[in-house]
Amino acid sequence: MSDIRATETAESRCTSVPIDFNAIIGIYPIQGGEWRGFAYPYGETTEADSKEKAIEKMRELTEAYARTVEKYGNPTHLVNTGLIEEEDKAVVYQIIGNKEYMSRLHSEKGIADLDPYYAEAYRI
Repeated sequence: MSDIRATETAESRCTSVPIDFNAIIGIYPIQGGEWRGFAYPYGETTEADSKEKAIEKMRELTEAYARTVEKYGNPTHLVNTGLIEEEDKAVVYQIIGNKEYMSRLHSEKGIADLDPYYAEAYRI
């Protein structure tokens, strides 16, 4: 009986929000002043010597990837490739598990530029 109450309480505190974007572009600092970027769930990644360059490269890669998979009818095995690097996975889980990041991603602007990560909603 206590399991049911705990579940009901958790469900009443958590409301799901429909996702209105196709991917999350995430950018974060790595060693040596470099920046790493990824597109989740597409699996595209890049590294650059500045945050701005990493953002620009990830936007280009994400757009190209989305156009390519669209040509093939958006098959699940190409759309949901996931991330390979453990650090990328850890960052995306930090982003999607953070209410402030997700609130900003769901906003009209779709950008969450909060320390330590930059996240952007990619919408087709």
